[in-house]
Amino acid sequence: MLPRVLTSLFLTFAGPAIAGLPGGSIAIYSDGTVEKLIAIEGEAMRWEDDRKRQYLRSPNPVLPVLERT
Repeated sequence: MLPRVLTSLFLTFAGPAIAGLPGGSIAIYSDGTVEKLIAIEGEAMRWEDDRKRQYLRSPNPVLPVLERT
């Protein structure tokens, strides 16, 4: 029960914070992956990795990638 509550709290409070990131923001993940926020397109966010691959993602970090280019 506790992990479900924590997940709900994270999505409730972190979602708006992630959606409010300015263009050019850099995300560094624990596995060493780095991504740069290129643009915000409506409700989605376009990210680019170090190999110039772009990903369209929802501001909700739990949802899968919406589009890859």
